[in-house]
Amino acid sequence: MGNRDLNEYKRQLRSTDYQVAFSFRRKFQKSKECLKFRIAWGIPQFGFKNSADYYEWDKEYVKQINTYNKSEKYKEHQQKIKNKRQEYFDGKITEFDFKWYAQGVNFANPNFKFSYDIDQITLNSGMPIYWRDYIEECLLFENPRVTFPSKPLPEPTLKWNEMYQFYELIIDNIFPDTTTKDFDNKKFTKKLKELKLKIPGGGKPQSRKKKNFEFGIELLALDKQKPELSDFEKTETIKNESLIDNLDIIKERKIKNNTRQIRQRTKKYIGNIE
Repeated sequence: MGNRDLNEYKRQLRSTDYQVAFSFRRKFQKSKECLKFRIAWGIPQFGFKNSADYYEWDKEYVKQINTYNKSEKYKEHQQKIKNKRQEYFDGKITEFDFKWYAQGVNFANPNFKFSYDIDQITLNSGMPIYWRDYIEECLLFENPRVTFPSKPLPEPTLKWNEMYQFYELIIDNIFPDTTTKDFDNKKFTKKLKELKLKIPGGGKPQSRKKKNFEFGIELLALDKQKPELSDFEKTETIKNESLIDNLDIIKERKIKNNTRQIRQRTKKYIGNIE
């Protein structure tokens, strides 16, 4: 990357983002873990100086993978994994035992081992997992591309619940530096709204608070307990006060109509109280 391109890229980043990435790279590339990885995989002590050097190494790396995949050892390993899988299906070993064994066997595969080593170094680095690609660049190259690891947004996804046979809504991509603002992103909220409709109860509209809910419950109870009372008398009983003082015919009629409306709405919402 030329100086002009580098300066332009820096302007596109927040200054703190660039500083964090640059500072991490300088310290990380001097660490024992970085040097140990490079020695183990035949990478120059200070990393590849350019893409041409990397591609030469990559050819040999791919050759190792292809050689292993065509070897008798590969066939033997696959058969062992197949046997262990059958033991798991037969209930002789646990799922953990099977996965642990399969991982151990897969270490003989250069492609698996290379990815595993980078995964472990990423975890040990203390940085969020989305830094993995940037850390790989730092391991391979002396001067990696100056890119700041882009933090993914929270990701709503549907996961099938085997036990209860329904979809659960899971939020992935939660990192130590995830903030509440990330959940206000329009892309996130749009997808969340769409997926909520696919989980149990998701198609139902959200209920609003019923203003006269408690009054309606007591009113239906009085309908059963004291049917002889008028609606006006039931209203006085529920409110525990006399409404007759300074009451004209219009106000009385309004109270009665309001009571009937509350009764109808409460019945519609919860049904009759038995």
